[in-house]
Amino acid sequence: MRAGIQNNIAFAVALSNVGAPADDPQLGEADRLSASAFALYPCLLHFRSTRALVLVAMQKPEQALALLEYTHYERAPASARSHREAVRAFALSRMDRHAEARAAAELAAQL
Repeated sequence: MRAGIQNNIAFAVALSNVGAPADDPQLGEADRLSASAFALYPCLLHFRSTRALVLVAMQKPEQALALLEYTHYERAPASARSHREAVRAFALSRMDRHAEARAAAELAAQL
């Protein structure tokens, strides 16, 4: 239960501070919380997507994309695949790969 709470708080803090610098204390707390939850349950796709979102917010989009290349997303419900594509779009945008980001965002919306 604690991991679920940590994951939800990390998600909320990351979204509230998306434009903050990587050394922002609130993003640091989101990083700590998402890392803790993900370490306990790396196979839970919503924990994995939240961890990737936090990594993008912390200016680590390459690490985020690596987390999202997880085989179980392919067989997941549409909502989990949509979350993955939305975070991929965010990461790709941060890497100035705008065409790929747009395609990922479109796929997220379709799912």
